[in-house]
Amino acid sequence: MYLVITPEDKLADVLQRDSRLIAVVERLGIELGFGDKSVREACAERKVDADLCAALLNIVSTERYYPAQPLRALSTLQLVAYLRGTHQRYRRTRIGVVQAHIGRLVASGDGKQLQLVEQTFGEASRELQCYFSDMEEMLFTHVQQLYACCLLQASGQATPDDPTTPVNFPALQQRYQLACNKLRDVKDILIKYLTGNFDRTLRNAVIYQISDMEADLHSCLRIQELLLLPAMLQLRNTLTNKKLEDVFRYNSQTVDVAYGKELSEREREVLRLVAQGLSSNVIAKRLGISVHTVQAHRKNIIAKLGVRSVPALTTYAIMHGVVTSEG
Repeated sequence: MYLVITPEDKLADVLQRDSRLIAVVERLGIELGFGDKSVREACAERKVDADLCAALLNIVSTERYYPAQPLRALSTLQLVAYLRGTHQRYRRTRIGVVQAHIGRLVASGDGKQLQLVEQTFGEASRELQCYFSDMEEMLFTHVQQLYACCLLQASGQATPDDPTTPVNFPALQQRYQLACNKLRDVKDILIKYLTGNFDRTLRNAVIYQISDMEADLHSCLRIQELLLLPAMLQLRNTLTNKKLEDVFRYNSQTVDVAYGKELSEREREVLRLVAQGLSSNVIAKRLGISVHTVQAHRKNIIAKLGVRSVPALTTYAIMHGVVTSEG
């Protein structure tokens, strides 16, 4: 059983247990040196939503955490700012630091293998830049537009019939995977194939830095899936009664599942109907199968995806293109 971080916990104790979380609070604009303040107190000083902060800390600290409820609307904007800020840190410092270490590693030896390391990381950094830009232009801007339309609606002003363009999540997912594959290629060269004369300490430092980057990118992806997407759906629901299939349109026909496992055609059908909010009884009638069979399919889906709650299953379905315009 993992320990859930709450807004009432002392922030210093939380960071002592897991130093990776220092990056989370710094990206929220909370500077170290807050003494014995709780998460809520430290957040209040910076006008940060304490529930958002606690959710981010929990997501980064454990893979098994799933938020109990979606964010408040205003917190969604803070989350977008957090993710945009994360991208900026990569652009301004993080990628450059790794490039500098690789440059010194190349200078410490000779051979085509070192040049290949530098070339492959250059390709990885370009893929990352494209991924960040696509996320910002498609998803983040989409969420901000939804929020603005909700404000117009709340004030009694007219909103556009179709205020935003549907987000192509499979394209974003593919861009993310390309960047991660390139980072993995760099590590493969460093671990499997790099031989000869070079600085071993620098090589190890680059491996550690890229591994940390991979873990951070994975955490950001989970944040988007577990926090940003449900919040976006909640904003959408205040503006329209359109079916999920009409809001999110995809061309993808298959789903690649975490850990290399793949859902069967029937499991994808069940997941799509679960994402529409249908009960097991209704799904059974819709598909002409027994309720017991539906429940068995749901157990298989949960086992393959490692996702348990209905909101999390809905999020996965949308992010991975299970929900389609064809219904």
